[in-house]
Amino acid sequence: MKTDRRDAEKLAQSYQAVDLTPVWVPSPEHEALRDLVRQRAAAKAEESRAKHRLVAKTERPRQHGKENPRKKRCAVSTRGAESEAAPDE
Repeated sequence: MKTDRRDAEKLAQSYQAVDLTPVWVPSPEHEALRDLVRQRAAAKAEESRAKHRLVAKTERPRQHGKENPRKKRCAVSTRGAESEAAPDE
């Protein structure tokens, strides 16, 4: 038995049993809108990748991972306090 014939029989049985779900073929206008949405999403993704590349190129390299900004502030503030506390000679 050929596959086409088997497929036709299976479709006919499914149709009789109301097992088939209806499908909707989009109009050319609707398909054009879908294409536009896909193109916009691709453009936004490319924009995001370009921004990330730009930031990566302009950032200063860190030697030991991310610096702790609190630790840096504490060191600066204690240094300032020490120099103010020391008597002028």
